[in-house]
Amino acid sequence: MLLQPGTMLNNRYEIMEKIGSGGMSVVYKAKCTKLQRFVAVKVLREEYAQDLEFVKRFKVEAQSAASLSHGNIVNIYDVGNEGSLHFIVMEYLEGKTLKEKILEKGVLEEGEILRVGAAIASALSHAHANHIIHRDIKPQNIIITNDGKAKVADFGIARVSSDATIAVSEVTSGSVHYMAPEQVRGGYCDEKSDIYSLGVLLYEMAVGHPPFDADTAVTVAIKHLNETPPSPRELNPEISCALESIIQKSMEKKPMNRYPTAIALLEDLKRAKDFPDTFIRSKADGETYETVMLSTGQMRHIWDENEVMEHAEGRNKKAETAIMAAGAVAALLIVSVIMFFVLRYVNQDLIAKEITVPAVEGLELEEAKSLLQAQGLPYLVTSTEYSGTVPSNSVISQLPKGLTVLEEPVQVQLVLSKGQQMIQVPDVQRVNYQDARQQLEDLGLRTSLQNIHHDTVPVGIVIEQYPGPGRSIPFQTEVVLKVSQGREVKKIKVPDVQGMKEADAVSALNGSGLKVGNVSHAFHDTVEEGRVIGMSTSAGREVEEGFEIDLTISRGKEVKVLSIPITINDIFDGEQTQGTVKVVLEADGQETILLNRVVLAEEFPLRIEARGTGKGSVEVYLDDVAQYQVEIDFSTEGR
Repeated sequence: MLLQPGTMLNNRYEIMEKIGSGGMSVVYKAKCTKLQRFVAVKVLREEYAQDLEFVKRFKVEAQSAASLSHGNIVNIYDVGNEGSLHFIVMEYLEGKTLKEKILEKGVLEEGEILRVGAAIASALSHAHANHIIHRDIKPQNIIITNDGKAKVADFGIARVSSDATIAVSEVTSGSVHYMAPEQVRGGYCDEKSDIYSLGVLLYEMAVGHPPFDADTAVTVAIKHLNETPPSPRELNPEISCALESIIQKSMEKKPMNRYPTAIALLEDLKRAKDFPDTFIRSKADGETYETVMLSTGQMRHIWDENEVMEHAEGRNKKAETAIMAAGAVAALLIVSVIMFFVLRYVNQDLIAKEITVPAVEGLELEEAKSLLQAQGLPYLVTSTEYSGTVPSNSVISQLPKGLTVLEEPVQVQLVLSKGQQMIQVPDVQRVNYQDARQQLEDLGLRTSLQNIHHDTVPVGIVIEQYPGPGRSIPFQTEVVLKVSQGREVKKIKVPDVQGMKEADAVSALNGSGLKVGNVSHAFHDTVEEGRVIGMSTSAGREVEEGFEIDLTISRGKEVKVLSIPITINDIFDGEQTQGTVKVVLEADGQETILLNRVVLAEEFPLRIEARGTGKGSVEVYLDDVAQYQVEIDFSTEGR
């Protein structure tokens, strides 16, 4: 049943949209209405929700995975149910799966392969240290966030899935491509099974596809058992010897030949970055892989009934001989069974009793104590820890793990929950954002940023926080920090003041929130004096409030000053040899003396220059007595 947008789970998680699905579950984007953040909600499919034992294991394993806290592991926030719907609430990430990235790019660059591989190895190391095995490492379960960080998803979920009886034909082809040989056989899985799957992942990043492929999942599974994958460097010569060696060592058929721990793998990935030509020997010289013969019982783990029949009919004569031998073995087994029952009735005390350790993780201590005592197992609370998912006085983890089969009683070590760790929120208002964030994270709180404008608080300073100072909130709760972006810059469209009188233009600009900058003047043939003929920023353009606009004001039409040469002939009488000659220009309502000095007779004719505009007159005096007057025109036409 698909959940519709708007559906509320536990009166807290509002479903937004479906973002993915898998064999076990459907994943939705949702909003946590209490903490006002987006989360991913994984809802168990109906066919699994009907199996009460499966649901119980699902919750216990999810709670165990929720105890993991690592930068490369997708956080699990909550585990719950509403009616028959069982769900897990996880961290919501923006990004792509590693599978999508490989499909887009084909092969990844070695630096990115080493970086992503190291992130996954680090995550596995943390999980393994907490006794959690992933069991379903594949590129679809690796999220590459938009900032390039690799995160491993579905921790603990795959472990629940592997406990159910699932044939290969029922498993998605994506999973069987990454199974370790011991997983294919249906045998015991441990940390080294995850290392094998990571090796397959490194192989796919290096060459663009998994090491084994075929038409059916069964054939792929058999290849994991019997075949050696092609050399990565033969398919992609660009990768280093060191990376190829790491891949081959991680994918050894025998677990004992693989890396002993994820930490050892991580160290080699780091070393490969600095020493790419290093060769890491993957197995003993000359060792070869023998062909592994699978029994029908083993193959039934991964084949459906039809494929088992086809396999039985298609065996060759050599296989028939093996069957005859198996028949002899079966006869011996029958005899052994008969002897078993005989001995059972003869002497019951000769047969050792097996003890199955109860799964008590997630249970209250008193309930866990009762289950353990019923099996005759002593227990010891080794430590207490805070937990965001396991209630106070309930079991966080146990050792040996639940469902472990023992031959004799051992003490079960329990880690008990102290409940949710509460943190008192400090006052980080009016503090620099980076300092505030560090202060909160040092206390075990997460932060989210909201940028807002403020007229007085400087850029980068926290204006407000939620929850407020002094509140007690659970460990890892998100604190919202509202941080100043400074004054909001308003955009103003420059008004058109061309042709306005200067005073009106200044008023229009100031009224729009703009300022007038430099004011200059220039002649203009058509615009009258005192009106705007130029703006430094064109009208209609958007500028910030308070922006300065320079104006150019018209001085009217330019009147050019012209020169006219004037010749004054001899004005002396008879024998006069010298006299004072004065020449006066009258133009534009002003008088200008062009000449006023003693002149000798031999200097005539006198030549002087008159400059002015429009029309005027020149009057000549001799010893302060007017002699004559001449009208002149300074205009172009009058010259």
